[in-house]
Amino acid sequence: MPSNIQSKYMPINENAIIEDYIKNEMSTAEIAKKYNFNRSVVKRILKEKGLIRTMSDAADLAVRKGKKPMLLENLLKSRETNRFNPRKVNYGERNGKWVPIGTMKKHHGQDYFVVKVANNKWKYVHHVNAEAKIGRPLMKSECVHHIDFEKDNNDASNLEVMPRNEHFKMHSTIEKLLAKLYKEGLIYFDGRNYQIKRGEI
Repeated sequence: MPSNIQSKYMPINENAIIEDYIKNEMSTAEIAKKYNFNRSVVKRILKEKGLIRTMSDAADLAVRKGKKPMLLENLLKSRETNRFNPRKVNYGERNGKWVPIGTMKKHHGQDYFVVKVANNKWKYVHHVNAEAKIGRPLMKSECVHHIDFEKDNNDASNLEVMPRNEHFKMHSTIEKLLAKLYKEGLIYFDGRNYQIKRGEI
């Protein structure tokens, strides 16, 4: 290469990359753009050092930067902007199993609904709406309670974020309450479920 022609790529400075990632809280995409590297190069360097953020940490960082979790309604509107890579035969719409972002379905036979939030990524609908309600991602120690016990009612007003241990205690309290109602003859067991005696409650 002639000496008067410089490469468009900057030399790799691992310390600078690590400082931008840890101290300056830049994303791998932002670092790759800054140094004109492929993002995979940045991720490889950080992985080798054991510094790659978890998805939860990355989500927390995004919120600190002012990027709020997306409301389900906005997520559904983003269907039309979801694009596929035409160079990959089995990617996006060319894949027979592909569905657009915003698609909802029941999760593997459960009563909970999940929604597609990105390619190859699904989240519980009640988690999406609860995170939008509180303005941050859920912590691992938290869960979402359906106030009216209807798992398909995922309106933000019906969702309460609480610590998992408190949620467990609350459901224990509910069982005690049902036991009391049963003993008082206000509910009965029909062989499958507990039913309310008509006119009693």
